[in-house]
Amino acid sequence: MDSKKKRGMSRREFMKASTAAAAAAAVGGGWLGMRPTRSWADKKANSVIIGMTLEMDQFNPILWGSNDFEGPPSSAMFDALWDPRPDGTWSPNLAVRVPTVENGGVSKDGLTWKIDLRKDVKWQDRVPFTAADVEFTWQKVVDPKVNARNRTGFDQIKEFKAVDDHHFEYTMASPFAPMYVAWGVQRIVPKHVLSKVPDMNTCAWNTTGTFGTGPFKMVERVPGSHIMFKRNPNYHLGAPKLETVILKFVPDQDVIYIQMKTGEIDFLYMVGIPAPRYEEAKTLPGLDILPTETVMTENVLLNCDRPFFQDKRVRQALYMAIDKQTIIKDIYYGLVKPGLSYLNPSHWAYNHNLKDPYNPRKAAELLDSIGWKVGPDGVRAKDGVKLAFQLSTSTGNKQREQEQLMIQKNWKDIGISAEIKNYSSAVMWGAFFEETQYDAIVLISNPDLETDPDFSSSMHSKRPRWHYHPGTPEMDTLLEEGLRTLAMEKRKEIYGRFQELFLDEAVYLPLFVNTLLYAKKKELKGYVTNPCSSDGLRFIREWYW
Repeated sequence: MDSKKKRGMSRREFMKASTAAAAAAAVGGGWLGMRPTRSWADKKANSVIIGMTLEMDQFNPILWGSNDFEGPPSSAMFDALWDPRPDGTWSPNLAVRVPTVENGGVSKDGLTWKIDLRKDVKWQDRVPFTAADVEFTWQKVVDPKVNARNRTGFDQIKEFKAVDDHHFEYTMASPFAPMYVAWGVQRIVPKHVLSKVPDMNTCAWNTTGTFGTGPFKMVERVPGSHIMFKRNPNYHLGAPKLETVILKFVPDQDVIYIQMKTGEIDFLYMVGIPAPRYEEAKTLPGLDILPTETVMTENVLLNCDRPFFQDKRVRQALYMAIDKQTIIKDIYYGLVKPGLSYLNPSHWAYNHNLKDPYNPRKAAELLDSIGWKVGPDGVRAKDGVKLAFQLSTSTGNKQREQEQLMIQKNWKDIGISAEIKNYSSAVMWGAFFEETQYDAIVLISNPDLETDPDFSSSMHSKRPRWHYHPGTPEMDTLLEEGLRTLAMEKRKEIYGRFQELFLDEAVYLPLFVNTLLYAKKKELKGYVTNPCSSDGLRFIREWYW
């Protein structure tokens, strides 16, 4: 029988059918009965429900995690010195003004910074916010005992001085180009609370009773269900218009889309509308569909602690075998765009000379040449070790699960066995990720400091993170030079070379650049797409009905 006739439907038709079946099964299995009613957030009380498939497991903005889905609670509860606006400018928040050479806040050599703080800011327990809180936050960010999210830039501060409660200054060891971004990303934490805990990494405040200076305060958390925030009426930038904000967690992307359709959710955030539903979503009355190109890239990340991934040639063969164009076309309906870097191709530092190494035949030949031979079971082996491992991600993202299946098939075709084993987001991005228990994972990544091309915390050999890769001397040198260099053209040259090495090392296997299909009710105002922040809820304090 003809194989095409036997198959009966195209891959795209299969994708649509399987997605619809999964959604129907999930709803039929009780999801609709489990979901909370609109009484959770009656718009008459100025409330909003934000739907997310991913759930954060801690709220301390210093600690390691993904700003992409941990950003919403940070934006609700905490503040930075200044905030990134969509037009690329900065607006002061905890600081009175953004320091510049022109206003005397930054020395001409870029080494000395003087910052004035607002005098009307209080923590949500009514204790005054002071420069001591900023100094404490910096101390903990650079403390090697703290599992910090990102030390980039802060580790270049050689002397920090709190002049008084509302003024501080510091001196850099060398010029640091993205220092504005560093302070714009890092939210400040309360010294009067966290200086008293024995271990910031594990203290209860990280998950219960967390509070900041921000526009909202967490009042209820039900793991696996939701987090509720209430308005801070004393917020220093003015009381938010919304009374209540609820982050609602529904781990199935198709189910959360259905809840958007039926009105259970007001704003559909990470990971957004499933691509197969995009055309339907555009026809739904009362909704704004918001295709949002992000700074995030989709990747397979390999754990180089595993012996078979320590050989760069094995990693390169894995990447050469992945059919990225088919993934983009058949799973994401062309709504995402290809990329070969950790940067979006629209980024000013992206290296457009990168070449896609996709070539399954060459991948198989490479593995043959280094001794990984196909055995009787179709799986390659070398010195008694099979080239077999697990491929994991968080559950609930149907397109990513389809993506995994396609990658699994690509690898099987060249004699590599990848068992798919996924976990809830709380488990996946908890100890499983942080303690490097994975073999290979599918995840999103972005530059360390959002819009800056630096990638030190992921790829420098002396980074605070211990997983994925030991780094190389040339990559280390380029990352260090990139941070010291202020001229954009020179930085573009530096990061162009770094991206060549990044692609060659094949630790991250870039698949595409994410375009997330957010959606909101038309009556919900104040949200603006912000290409200068990975957190789409950065200005939730400005939302209103």
